[in-house]
Amino acid sequence: MRVGTLDDNSNWVYSAYVNMADAAHILEFDWQAATADGANDGSLTLWVDQVQQTPITGLNNDMRRIDMARLGAVAGLDAGTSGTLFFDAFVSRRISYIGPETGGLLSPDAEVLPGEGIPDGADETPSARVTVMPNDIAAPTSEPTDEPAATVTPEPTLPAETPTPEPTVEITPEPTLPPETPTAEPAEAPTVDPTPTPSPTLLPFTLPVFQTMDDGAPLWSASSGWQLSAEAAYAGLGWQATASGQVETLTLNVPLNLSGASNPTLTFQSRLASAMLPEVRISLDGVNWQMVATVAPSLNWSLTTVDFSAYARQTVFIQLVWASPTSAGDTWQVDEVIIANAASLPPTEPTATETPDAPSIVPGEAPTIAPRDGGAIPDAPADVPPAPIG
Repeated sequence: MRVGTLDDNSNWVYSAYVNMADAAHILEFDWQAATADGANDGSLTLWVDQVQQTPITGLNNDMRRIDMARLGAVAGLDAGTSGTLFFDAFVSRRISYIGPETGGLLSPDAEVLPGEGIPDGADETPSARVTVMPNDIAAPTSEPTDEPAATVTPEPTLPAETPTPEPTVEITPEPTLPPETPTAEPAEAPTVDPTPTPSPTLLPFTLPVFQTMDDGAPLWSASSGWQLSAEAAYAGLGWQATASGQVETLTLNVPLNLSGASNPTLTFQSRLASAMLPEVRISLDGVNWQMVATVAPSLNWSLTTVDFSAYARQTVFIQLVWASPTSAGDTWQVDEVIIANAASLPPTEPTATETPDAPSIVPGEAPTIAPRDGGAIPDAPADVPPAPIG
């Protein structure tokens, strides 16, 4: 196995491979973001069975963050790979080496609770540490042998004592009252449940937000014309819509909190082989959408930038919409979506297809390039509120 990480330019950097036997292993890795822009002091270190491997150092990853952990073969498997993976005792925290303890238990200081803070004086540079330990590091065999003997002996005595208080059967009329209260409670519960359930799904992301699509894009909802694949990617995995004469939509299900950004900006890599211009839309409620920009055609990958400053200090949803023509061969590819304050965005790299005549993208203003068939982009079908996020 080996470990890999993305830098700020969306390039993968990998460690050397480590040979592992078909047995249980303890894996731990330590990801460290660079301390500042240009510092290039980020790192990724791997331990296998408590033995540190050669780390990856000198990373330019100050803009990267870890927001989820997924265990398993989540992507990149070829047809010849098969087998079974087993995981147990997963621990993740922000500071210090974790490691195992004799008997397969974590040491007391390895316990991590939700909302764990950084101790005074500790380095606040974003980092993450994960340990995965096998479940077959068993405790001494003397403990399980004593426990069943102690639990089995008292159980037969307890059932013998429980039937004796049969005179208390007179209480049977009283239980008829509790059934009436539960029947009323479920009637009230359904009216309360619908309101709290949307709240966890609508918790907004704060900027910056990076969506590389390499994790399978679980936070996006796509119409049937979109496909996620490596062939359609700027790097890793990316989206592609193929012309079908239908309106194709790609929606980020999670709202974005723009309150902390003075100049919020959306950027993404786009490659459009069509004269029918797609739209970037924004919504305050996830139902009613407003077009804020159109996307210019480009034969090669081109960085598209959309100014969201008109929606600063608000919570918004974003959506990409393409009224695809019936022309065979027209496609639109999208990857590497970033929403951030303009000052924190990585520098724009010019592409070979950029020309002075390319239309600039201004909120609420469409470029002068007309669609191929001369018509305007029709409104997208009625949108459904974002689906809950698992």
